Amino acid sequence: MNKVIKIILIVIIIILIAAFIGGIVYYRRILNRQHLKDEILNSPEAISFKINNFILQPRKKDFGSQLPPEFPKEIPIESGVKIEQSYGLNYQNQKQLSLVFQSEKTVLKNYDIYYDYLIKNNWNIINNHRGENISSLYASKESQKINITIFYDETSKKAKVSISVLER
Repeated sequence: MNKVIKIILIVIIIILIAAFIGGIVYYRRILNRQHLKDEILNSPEAISFKINNFILQPRKKDFGSQLPPEFPKEIPIESGVKIEQSYGLNYQNQKQLSLVFQSEKTVLKNYDIYYDYLIKNNWNIINNHRGENISSLYASKESQKINITIFYDETSKKAKVSISVLER
């Protein structure tokens, strides 16, 4: 009987140790998940993430065919163009202002204008592509980031320029 009790106690101790180790592993997974959720929610690039059926989306304000009021005045906008889209997105701790307009200039000419502007105004160009039908520039300066996309619109047979400025 003594031998049986010892075996039972050893089995119980092994089960308790396994449960303890399993609890530690499970707790660490929960902490890692919470850390990941916090990282995603606090990410400045976060636009819309679905977490546990909760959707985090920025507040959008549409400015119609007008420039967003706080859009940086120094960014060149072609004279006489009709703004097709203009809006602001308010994220937690940052704001994005965007506009789209149809240009009388080519995709390449617009690219050159914005590339020169960014260089002359000390923007750090992070990524760029210069192409006949689509061109883009992505740059940063201090607390701002700018994304400029220029593409040829088959419907209108003209270039369209999209500019988004993110202020942190």
